[in-house]
Amino acid sequence: IATFHRLGRYIASRQRGSSWRLSNIGAPAPTTDDVSAIAVTAAGNARFVHALPDTGCDPDPDACPWTVWVYDQRGPSGLWTRSDASLRVPPTSLPSVTVNGRGDVLVVWATAGSAPRIHASRRLVSDSSFEAPLSVSLPGVRSDIHAAIGPNGDAAVAWVQPDAPGAGAGFTGRIDVAIRRATLPVWA
Repeated sequence: IATFHRLGRYIASRQRGSSWRLSNIGAPAPTTDDVSAIAVTAAGNARFVHALPDTGCDPDPDACPWTVWVYDQRGPSGLWTRSDASLRVPPTSLPSVTVNGRGDVLVVWATAGSAPRIHASRRLVSDSSFEAPLSVSLPGVRSDIHAAIGPNGDAAVAWVQPDAPGAGAGFTGRIDVAIRRATLPVWA
């Protein structure tokens, strides 16, 4: 499965045999930046996760509030439907979203300001909404963050923790990682 946007909307393209079938997801295409992820489950259902900055806000160079939506397609020929439950992300430059082959979703972001922290919210396939965001880092991270969610809902977040404040190529630091098991309520 692949996604692209045409005429202001996201389109999914799924391979069936030797041909590709297009379907309109219905998610609005970005006017600035956006973040998205898509996966197909073993049952043939698809889940598209889409994060858009607020209208009129350009996340480069400004930090913007974002809204994350989940769209589902039941079977290769089904219509796409958007979940009523969205996730509001406070001002950040760019969140990271990921979805696994089961349909679990992980959204992570760095807060804006002089001492940014990493926050994460999960939505397991069995949930109808996102969990309340949890802080997963100490203050002072760089905003280049990466998220991963395993086949059973276990999640990982990685980010850069500078040794000293500052930006640019001249800083030193370390890569930090937080892990959360699907069945646990906290990050470690």
